[in-house]
Amino acid sequence: MSRYWYVILFVMALLPRILNLDQFLTSDENTNIFFAGSAVIQAFLQGNLRETYWHFYPGVTMSWLDSFGLVGLWLWERGMGITQQSLFDFVDNDILHLLIACRVPYAILTAIFIPIVYNLLQRLLPHVIALTASMFIAFDPFFLAHSRVVHADAPVAVFMVLSTLAFFIYIRQDGQYMFIFSAVMGSLAALTKAPGHLMAILVIMIAVGDWLITCWHEGRLSWQLGKRRSWEIVIWGGIAFAMFVLLWPAMWVDPIGILRQMLDETFGKVDEGHLVFFMGNATLNPGMWFYPYVIAFRLTPLTSMGVLLSVGMIINIRPDKFLKSVRSSTIFMWLFVIILLVVGMSSPKKQDRYLLPLFPMLDILAGIGWIGCVYLLLGNQQKFAKMRAMWLPMIAFVSMQFIFAMPHHPYYLTYFNELMGGLPHAVETTLVGWGEGMELAAAYLNKKPHAESLYVASTPSQTFLPYFDGIGENFYTNDIAMRADYVIIYQAQRQRLAPSAEIIYQYQTQSYEKVIELQGVPYVWIYPNTRLIFSDVPTTATLINIGFADIMRLAGYQVQRDGDSMDVVLFWHALSSIEHDTDTCYEQKVENFMATVCPRRNYAISLRLLDVNKKQIAQHDGWAANGLLPISQWQVDDYIQDNHMLILPNDTHISEYTFEVVVYNAQSQEILGMASFR
Repeated sequence: MSRYWYVILFVMALLPRILNLDQFLTSDENTNIFFAGSAVIQAFLQGNLRETYWHFYPGVTMSWLDSFGLVGLWLWERGMGITQQSLFDFVDNDILHLLIACRVPYAILTAIFIPIVYNLLQRLLPHVIALTASMFIAFDPFFLAHSRVVHADAPVAVFMVLSTLAFFIYIRQDGQYMFIFSAVMGSLAALTKAPGHLMAILVIMIAVGDWLITCWHEGRLSWQLGKRRSWEIVIWGGIAFAMFVLLWPAMWVDPIGILRQMLDETFGKVDEGHLVFFMGNATLNPGMWFYPYVIAFRLTPLTSMGVLLSVGMIINIRPDKFLKSVRSSTIFMWLFVIILLVVGMSSPKKQDRYLLPLFPMLDILAGIGWIGCVYLLLGNQQKFAKMRAMWLPMIAFVSMQFIFAMPHHPYYLTYFNELMGGLPHAVETTLVGWGEGMELAAAYLNKKPHAESLYVASTPSQTFLPYFDGIGENFYTNDIAMRADYVIIYQAQRQRLAPSAEIIYQYQTQSYEKVIELQGVPYVWIYPNTRLIFSDVPTTATLINIGFADIMRLAGYQVQRDGDSMDVVLFWHALSSIEHDTDTCYEQKVENFMATVCPRRNYAISLRLLDVNKKQIAQHDGWAANGLLPISQWQVDDYIQDNHMLILPNDTHISEYTFEVVVYNAQSQEILGMASFR
């Protein structure tokens, strides 16, 4: 029966990974398809092997996986007569046309991973634990979510877990095939992304740890074993490095240059934090407790409780053969978890998926914990040995894991541990949203009349625009929203207060037209928008032409009196010189090198109301466009609407008045220019 489990496990793992693969795009997949896949294929076809370096990850396994999907789709469509394009041109097709083909290899890889893990675990643990743990991994919502997208996180988890388990099996039982398999998987992990580069360190720690434990048991230093372990480390590293070179075409032509570039860019990026949302705050440094919290939040209650129960397999010191065999494997897996957790906690760049390799190991520990608990409850090994006694609890455990995950299909990223408050609490404490739901927002706007002419501001737009019939732009600066017919605020954007807190708060005070909910929690807010940036002065405005140092000109205005206030709308025209009007330049680290940064000057606008005797009656200062658009964000030939409300003193009666406009540097208070108009 055991051999049939390989097929059963593969099919069980594949089905939730392969269905509805076109449902949504994550924010990184545009880059990962066209840079890791298309650009690398084109470089290879041109014989430009150096350009198969595309990222410091280095993401080589992503390029291979993408290539399998893209080339497979191209061969299929050529064979069916659907396309006559060359492969070089075909890989630049629309992302939605390529998406499923690129995702399928990742789904297959992670599905194959499940029966392989089952095979390895059988060499370390009783069959029922190996089977239960494998199914826990198959239906782990967080691992499942990343198994369905074009990204490096799931592959690096696969390769790290397989490499580590295989090397531990080799240490425990010997066998050159496990040794070679571990080295190859370790190389693939390093070819994928961090923390795959840690595999060499993990192997060294396992080998040295085994030597020290053996010496402690024998009561003496075993130099012969130490010498053997040292040679094993060297040979393992040699095999891994040979595979590293063999599978990366860029290493064939410029190995020194590639390694130098990869290390320089890696250390340049590691020093930078990653903007996350943690405990109600947007921050670049969420602190050391970030990973313990978010990892626990991403586990199912079954896994989290099982992980805690696995500790009992370590501290239970009964002289029992079963417990003794399970104890050593449990300690080994806990060491893997602790080492990766410590490394992650010490890194300034943090995000929940960066430690995805922990999740399969935690699922294995959960399997050990739950089945071990059943073993202790049964009371003796004879009862446990009867497989029939274990079918019911095993089916119950796996069914629970399945029930936790499946209601979230295909949005598995919406799953958060119910014991910690689930998704409703997650949006208050940790970053939520990687693009899921944006395709539903696009579907809603596509139903609008003349949707193809709508201009929409959204972030991340690469998750929205491929599904949208109209046009739009990434909402990375405030000015983008002021050009749009509709503005989309995404959950992760709201949490990060991007592009600025002021504009997020501005829209949150307005009424939205539509909200997209997943699992009953808002993910996307769609706002109808009033443009504040135009291609010309509106026809309803009074035209004037007053220049301010060739930087900007006042092109029109509107005035409306309402009781004790006066609403004045100015229309500014950004002139070409505005791009070159920079402040003091300074040196700043950008990526991994120093760059000269010359920031654009920011000017504030002061509007004053003067009576017939030139006496000031009221004044209002601020940025343009409701205080949301610093002049440094203006683009050449923009016409910007600038609203000012002048509060008049009580019982103010004026029939003749003059407006005075002063434009001044917001930092130095230096006046750029002033002018009057009536």
